[in-house]
Amino acid sequence: ISQSEIDELIERLKEKGLINDERFAKAWTESRSRKYGKVRISQELAQKGIRDFKPEITNAEEMAEKLIERKMRSWKDLEEEKIKKKATDFLLRRGFELDLVKKAVAKFLKKA
Repeated sequence: ISQSEIDELIERLKEKGLINDERFAKAWTESRSRKYGKVRISQELAQKGIRDFKPEITNAEEMAEKLIERKMRSWKDLEEEKIKKKATDFLLRRGFELDLVKKAVAKFLKKA
């Protein structure tokens, strides 16, 4: 199969709506936002060749808090400062934005 045939086929599939980067990016964001933040999701989409999409996660702070709560079982015997550092590092590794991480950790520590 020649490159021109491949390009033509891809173009026809796009016209029929069978290849749609925006729809894929939205679905990917929806499925990954339960465990990961905007930064991580953007990186994953970029690896897949979708660089212009900005993921919107409506309940990111709530999800971050839930993730901390789950991890809390293994941190229950630690001092508050160590919990704060571990929670912050954990959420940053998960791709949450720093401002959001600070808010979620502070809110969680007030509850605890």
